[in-house]
Amino acid sequence: MKETTDPAAPAGTPGVRVAVYRRIEELEPLAAAWDRLVFADTGRLPMSSHAWVASYLAERHPAARRWMCLAAFAGHRLEGVWPIEVEEIRILGRRLPMLRQPWDSHMQSVEAVVRPGRERAVLTALRAALDDAAPAWFGLNFDHLEEGAPLAGEAARALTRTTLLCEGSNYASVVKCTGDWDEYMAGLGRNFRKHLRKEHRRLAEIGEVRTEFLAGPQADPELLRRFARIEAAGWKGKRGTAISSRENLTAFYRALCRRLAERGALEWHFLRAGGHDLAGHFAIRTGKALVIQKIGYDEAFAAYSPGVVLMERALERAFADAATAEVNLVTDRAWHDAWHPEKRPYIQVRMYPRRVRSLVAGAWPHRVRLALRRVRPLRRAVGWWRSRRTGPGAD
Repeated sequence: MKETTDPAAPAGTPGVRVAVYRRIEELEPLAAAWDRLVFADTGRLPMSSHAWVASYLAERHPAARRWMCLAAFAGHRLEGVWPIEVEEIRILGRRLPMLRQPWDSHMQSVEAVVRPGRERAVLTALRAALDDAAPAWFGLNFDHLEEGAPLAGEAARALTRTTLLCEGSNYASVVKCTGDWDEYMAGLGRNFRKHLRKEHRRLAEIGEVRTEFLAGPQADPELLRRFARIEAAGWKGKRGTAISSRENLTAFYRALCRRLAERGALEWHFLRAGGHDLAGHFAIRTGKALVIQKIGYDEAFAAYSPGVVLMERALERAFADAATAEVNLVTDRAWHDAWHPEKRPYIQVRMYPRRVRSLVAGAWPHRVRLALRRVRPLRRAVGWWRSRRTGPGAD
């Protein structure tokens, strides 16, 4: 661990000390404060928590890739955390560090987490620490960040010696749960509501229909096995992408569920009928949001739409819970639209230090690409060209 202090903390704010960690065991003393910063103080997506990052580093992170974690303190209080991967790339004849978020298909949306109201002081200190922690770093690429993420906000734009470029990437489907349940249901499509009523009747023919919502002490991390069996009975099992399909993936989710349960953030939802598990949710509580991270259903019962029925009951429960303001489905899928969600954009952030190589080979070309994307005729031409390239007979 290496410590630096922030020489440019804004006037009128306490000094900020930054420590740089490079070993998993060094992160453990930060675990409780880090997770509190995510799940209680900011309500950010759970992928930025210690629970998620430490589980990934221990079980999924490729040994060949370097990483570091910057942590900002005011006195002994943790003010911000920034996990970063370091990749060497060749730019203008020289190998330079390219900084990225920890990332794989089970590790999206990792970002810097900062105590609300402390964004300017903390980001200034973290940015200053980058030059010591990764000398001559070329640029930084963080994708899939939530709206309001510190790295995409005004405090990041105000950083000195830095060029910041932000653009939209994709969306998350988010159902707001602050109104009346009956009014919400009445606003859904008539055919969809008719379909739901039909599936309720058909499910009752299988046997007793029961929904289990397990949270707090009831959310045993060992219930991962139960959820994994349901998931493996669906299309993910056939494609080999289910949790149980790979040993390191199973180990990652075991470690993650154990850590989430310790924080009281883990939830399991199950739909049962006739003594069978038909569908399940792996969910996480963060702030006033319920994040439904993974959904599974047994394809032997696909004709009964068990996933749709379980989602209906999970949303009804959320509307009845004053502590839940929204249900976040994390991704944007066509089937989400039946629930009339808000489409919340994710942001892609590119940060470059104001050095010649970073500006000439990074910031300036990227700024030009962003400007060209705003030219509608050019966008149409690019789309036409790509369609020709990927059409019949293309390589």
